[in-house]
Amino acid sequence: MTVKQHPVLCLILFVQIVLLLYLNLFKLDHFLGYDCSVYYLQAIEMWKQRTMFPSNWVYQTTLLLDSPVILAAPLYGLFNNIFVAYGVSISILSCIFFIVVLGIMKRLGMTVRAKLIAVVVLLTPFAGNSDASNNLSYYPMMYFAHGAYIFKIIIIFLIYETFLMIDQQESTVIQKVSIICSVVAFLF
Repeated sequence: MTVKQHPVLCLILFVQIVLLLYLNLFKLDHFLGYDCSVYYLQAIEMWKQRTMFPSNWVYQTTLLLDSPVILAAPLYGLFNNIFVAYGVSISILSCIFFIVVLGIMKRLGMTVRAKLIAVVVLLTPFAGNSDASNNLSYYPMMYFAHGAYIFKIIIIFLIYETFLMIDQQESTVIQKVSIICSVVAFLF
């Protein structure tokens, strides 16, 4: 079966991706909450001071090095707009996440239909909490707003994919890169 045999799933996926890109690139400034603003501000300070550890920063629960902040800081220097920089950062990390997910599904031998359903479900903006000032539900924590979990989930799925490669006795450059990335990510 090919993708063309599932037009409804493809249409749903296309709409989800377009809406996600639109929200990330053009509407992030409309969804500011406390947690989001902390991430945005740290990215700005990292760029201004040209360091991963700004001197005037008080860390609360995490160094945010396992978040889109790392990528958003240099992008802020490029775009001079933290919302666009952060939206691009989350979009890039979301692409990486889905590349890893598709790699796992390929290794598991899933059908095209099953892959499409899985990706549509993963991208579905499930109902969030009612606190609009600080949305900590699934969708903002993964693909939108501050995307606090996307990097962490990439690490977990990358480790899982690496184990699948080892189990299938697949020795490739991708496996070696995955192992190195997993070890480096584990150190953070």
